Amino acid sequence: MFFYQHSNAGRTNHVDPVLYEDFFYAMHLHADLELVWLRRGTLTLRLRDRTEALEAGMFALILPHELHAYATPDHSEAFVCVFSGDYVPAFLHILGGRRGRRSAFQGTDALRAMLEDAFFAGEVQSELELKAVFYAACARFLREVPLEESSSAETDMLERLIRYVEENFREDISMASAAQALGYNRSYLSRQFHQAMGVNFRSFINYQRVQYVVHQMYAGAANISELALASGFQNLRSFNRAFKAMMGDAPRAFRKK
Repeated sequence: MFFYQHSNAGRTNHVDPVLYEDFFYAMHLHADLELVWLRRGTLTLRLRDRTEALEAGMFALILPHELHAYATPDHSEAFVCVFSGDYVPAFLHILGGRRGRRSAFQGTDALRAMLEDAFFAGEVQSELELKAVFYAACARFLREVPLEESSSAETDMLERLIRYVEENFREDISMASAAQALGYNRSYLSRQFHQAMGVNFRSFINYQRVQYVVHQMYAGAANISELALASGFQNLRSFNRAFKAMMGDAPRAFRKK
């Protein structure tokens, strides 16, 4: 299962650098780019259609709306920086909707030095410094990784469908209602969504609903039954089944933890 990371989508001049120890992260996607620099150890990067292994010193660049997850086999220290595409518009123009055949690349000592200076020297980075670092990383990615064609029409369709779910998951929606609202053939839309995301549309809707309930729990909401119905589930049985499948515990057990 996966989730759509709202915090890393649609924000201008967005930069979120984090240094992780023993990095693990569930399958997710977002609209921003994501640069990974593995400083120590080993890291497994899993994408929808492949798995890549990173060794110490290597990099990975995750492009917008690519499903990805991370796992640490033994130990890792990973610098992960999510940044919005407005820092590298020329790079996105060169991509033109294409994708890399892989995400990992070796990089150079010069690039590692730039990242060290920009994010670990203790000084506030200027916009020009950030652009220089991100463009250097993207340029190195283009130098090392062959590109392959991907359908921009399918990417646009996927983004529109995700947005539709984000805005309407608390209602009684379905693939049929989404297809009608977006102007696509239902069978085609369902097939393309499953192929791109690796799960069916109903599971994606339910995950959004479960995440809404979890968020409300952390915010202090107490009545689980009311939350379940407010999230869009039609009955408590389907809610309890979906919640346990996605979170590993029944709702009340999860709240106690």
